[in-house]
Amino acid sequence: MTTLRAVAEHMGLPLALPTIVLEEELAKYGHEVAQAHGAVRKAVKDLGMLVPDWPADLSPFDTERAARAR
Repeated sequence: MTTLRAVAEHMGLPLALPTIVLEEELAKYGHEVAQAHGAVRKAVKDLGMLVPDWPADLSPFDTERAARAR
């Protein structure tokens, strides 16, 4: 969608997409954010197991809010 946005801006045209396209893009992005967050949580947990004094604290994260903010 970034490419479409760039082309539309370059041509001075508005970008109109069907609602389903936007919903699918946000769902995909939200899934990617959730996967990345899960990987970070696992890495923090693994690091905490390797380094007992590591402050393995990861604040809660709302992946849906992140997707909407995009």
